[in-house]
Amino acid sequence: MRRCLMIVFAVGVFVGLGDAEAAELPSSEFVGPPTQAQIQLERKATADLLARWANQSARAGTINASFVRIDNSRGWAKTEYRGRVLLAGRDKLCVHFQTVQTAGSPAQQPVFTDHERIVSNGKELILYDYARQSIHRGKMNNEKKRALIPLVFPIVFFLDFDADYAKEHFEMWITNQNEKAYLVSFVPKPSLRKPTFGKAFVQLNKETLFIERLFVVSPGGRDTQDYVLSGINANGAISPEFFEAANIKGWQVLDATRWFLRGIL
Repeated sequence: MRRCLMIVFAVGVFVGLGDAEAAELPSSEFVGPPTQAQIQLERKATADLLARWANQSARAGTINASFVRIDNSRGWAKTEYRGRVLLAGRDKLCVHFQTVQTAGSPAQQPVFTDHERIVSNGKELILYDYARQSIHRGKMNNEKKRALIPLVFPIVFFLDFDADYAKEHFEMWITNQNEKAYLVSFVPKPSLRKPTFGKAFVQLNKETLFIERLFVVSPGGRDTQDYVLSGINANGAISPEFFEAANIKGWQVLDATRWFLRGIL
């Protein structure tokens, strides 16, 4: 049964692709239990939206998008990342992260440092760790990758949205909306054995049905990740080089198959 708490997002969440740090974060407000009729209407509206969202994702043969991610953990300073995500069908992906630092840099200009890159070519999942100069390669067929992606790379899952998988493993509701966007909440079901987030909120553009913002809360509520996406381009040309499993001279190469599977088994 749906909880009697409605997640209320500030208007700042819906103003577009602004500063992820500046926007207010969600708070809870008790609004009383919904009636059975309201629940049925909300379920139908959510199911209709999920179907349209999945159809739009299926029509996008490729996706190229930039993002800003702000990680916030209690007791630790916020960490900012800039990145790019490239998708080609459900076989190939490339996600590149750079850390962003401004304190101590000349004229407070941001300094970008390569942090991590994740590549999938349909046969392997490869993680490049720039700090350790190591490459973790694991055999990963599409079925296993389909189970792993929502847990480890939620931004990829919500860009290349799989409604069937979502219905099986998440409770989903349209939590709020305005004339420009929907706000959809996701809470893992018990069928998801090792969820890496306790809840997620997706801001979905009503015209394009692509995500504009993703707010992820850890299972214990201690940590959050706030993604703001921009420049989303669907069905454009993407060089195959982005999805190649290249080694880097001098870097250590490790077999990470068991490590990757630990996230889904």
